[in-house]
Amino acid sequence: MERPAQPGRPADPAPIEREHMTAPEIARVLKRYELGKVHSIRELRAGDPGAPKAIIESARGALLLKRRARACDDPYLVAFQHGLQLWLESGGYPVAPLLGTREENNSMVQEDGRVYELFKYVHASPADDTPEHARLAGEALARLHERSAGYQSGWSAPEDRSTSLERVQRRIARLESVRPDLQRVCARLGALGAWAHHAIERLGRDRSASWVIHGDWHPGNTLVRAGRVVGVIDFDAARRGDPLSDLAQGLVQFSLRKGGSDPDAWPDTPDLRRVSGMFAGYASVRAPGPGAEAAIPLLMLESLVKEAVGGIDPSGGAGRREAGAFLTAIARKGEWLQEHAGELSRSLAQRGEAGGSSGDGAPPGR
Repeated sequence: MERPAQPGRPADPAPIEREHMTAPEIARVLKRYELGKVHSIRELRAGDPGAPKAIIESARGALLLKRRARACDDPYLVAFQHGLQLWLESGGYPVAPLLGTREENNSMVQEDGRVYELFKYVHASPADDTPEHARLAGEALARLHERSAGYQSGWSAPEDRSTSLERVQRRIARLESVRPDLQRVCARLGALGAWAHHAIERLGRDRSASWVIHGDWHPGNTLVRAGRVVGVIDFDAARRGDPLSDLAQGLVQFSLRKGGSDPDAWPDTPDLRRVSGMFAGYASVRAPGPGAEAAIPLLMLESLVKEAVGGIDPSGGAGRREAGAFLTAIARKGEWLQEHAGELSRSLAQRGEAGGSSGDGAPPGR
């Protein structure tokens, strides 16, 4: 198997430049497959700017061609992730099916030092911002964890054995080196990350990388049609890890409230109906384990900080947003989670006892 300036505030940065595949490049890759007549090729501007995509209309139907981003294109890692996708598909789990090459039936093409994948295109929409879609996503993640428990691979998934706190500290140090003006907000985020890490340690949780997880569970990777999850996509971050951390990352991503393009206007609170809905959906399929409700808010905070400082580009920018305002908004959200961790834990425990409610009760801290 073979993503006009206000006074006293920096101007909004230019968007991160999106990579593109050239027509000759696409043609060389497609020649490796048995596709019949190709009717059209068009660029799909979605997801990671470093992973260009194209929709191919062919005799074999609509397909999605993707060139892996540099950070995710190690062939051994791709082989591990493709094996997982094939394992999930063999059990009826809704993934975008991979196509094999004409001669070797390989699930990837390696061309000029780059790695390409070709999938059947899933006609569906990303999950929306309703509690119902959050519940569906929770159920789908639980089914993925149940199915992935049986996955055995001949390929080893690389594991970063450093702690989440160590990874956050490295990212903050790198960010402060290129953006000294961000030291104050970085200190806030570093303190939040350390608090979450030590609070999780006090719970005595086993955080060994003993399970295969998706690693990037968010609405854009959860495709819904007619009230069902019909496609889970983007396994570029799949690896061995902690399933509860996978769930916590999803809870963050599904409950973020941005409220416009200006981070200063973003609300501090997550959408607690979606938190409850997703957690209840997960718990209706797979028990999260003893003490999960106490750990979830801490793991959410840890994930929020780690994703925020890791999402700043090497030049210190945050895509279309000014990095200082973006990180300050994240710090406010993290401080809300820190303050209300106990209340949120109790609320999740009540949802679990209710046996799958979508979570319409009064949220904590309100």
